[in-house]
This record gives sequence, structure tokens and C-alpha cells, in this order.
Amino acid sequence: MTTSADRARTRALRLLARERYAEYAGIYAQVRPAASGRYQARNWARMQLRHRYPGRYLELHAREQASPGTEVPAGIRSKSWQRATGRLADLRAPAYRELFTRFRAQGMNRPAAYDRAMAVLRAADSDLFTQMLAEEYRLWLAVSAAGTPGASAPDARAPGDVMGAQAPGQERARLTAQPARSPPRRVPGEKAP
Repeated sequence: MTTSADRARTRALRLLARERYAEYAGIYAQVRPAASGRYQARNWARMQLRHRYPGRYLELHAREQASPGTEVPAGIRSKSWQRATGRLADLRAPAYRELFTRFRAQGMNRPAAYDRAMAVLRAADSDLFTQMLAEEYRLWLAVSAAGTPGASAPDARAPGDVMGAQAPGQERARLTAQPARSPPRRVPGEKAP
């Protein structure tokens, strides 16, 4: 199997686990004691989901093979997903807090409760989340294409700044116009602040 086919299979399994998170979490809890580690348990749980939903898995796999996402580097996909998820949590703060509290009351640890709450919010507002994710992709790609060492996506946009309100070329121009911040100079033998 080629590397690109491996990536498509892995992404399809990951997407299926996200879509069926409650089931995935239940399967993971069952297989974790028998597995040698969390990665093996994760893979076993994903494979069981694949066998429960073969049609959906094949659909996701075909979509990933047709459009493997190679135009967006993995680091940018990851950062964009995290930022879009955070933005959605900020926009839907009351609903997020209520879901988070409910999942914590069920005995979940903080990261698991956060993941579950965000999965529910992403499913409820999938169009909004998709739009935010696309905006984050564009922003991170513009920053990486500009090659400005001092600009980073979290610092490049002011809080509350909406990307869709700007013309296509304006965002990139604004990002590349920001001066690079140089680190403070240290004198040898002097203690750091």
C-alpha cells in the first residue's frame, strides 16, 4: 500500500471515529484493558467502527482518496482544526459550558469532556464550523506563503476580526506588512528576565 493510500485510510478512519464519537469512546473503553497501549486500543476501536459501518467508511475513504488534502500541509490542517474549534467554542460559549459541565458530571476528565462537547457543537453547527475551518486554512496558508518569520496566525488577526469582511488580497497584504518582531538581545553573563 502506498503512503498516500495509507493516509487516505487513516483519515477516513479518523473521520468515522469523529462522526460516531460516542460509539468510538465506548469501544475504546472496552478494548483499552486488553491492548498493549493507547495507540493499539485506538486502532482496534477504529477498526471495529469500520466493520460496523462499512458503507460509510468506504464513502469517507473514497472521498479522501479523491481529494487527499495534500494542498494543505498536515501542520496547517492541525492548527486550523484547533483554532476553528476554539473559535466555535467562543461563539457558542453558553452551550459549550453546559455540555462540558454535563460531561464532567458523568465522570469524564477535562480533555475528554472538552472533546465530547466540541464534537456535539461541531455536529450542531457543521456549516459554521466548516466556514471557520476554511477561513483558518486560508489564513495559515497566507502566512506560510508570505514567509514572514514574525507573523503567526494567532498574532496576525486581532480578536473579533472577521476574515470574510476583507477583500481576498487584503488579508495577505495585511499579514505581510506586519514587521517581524526580533527577540530581546541578551548580554552574555547576564541573567534572563
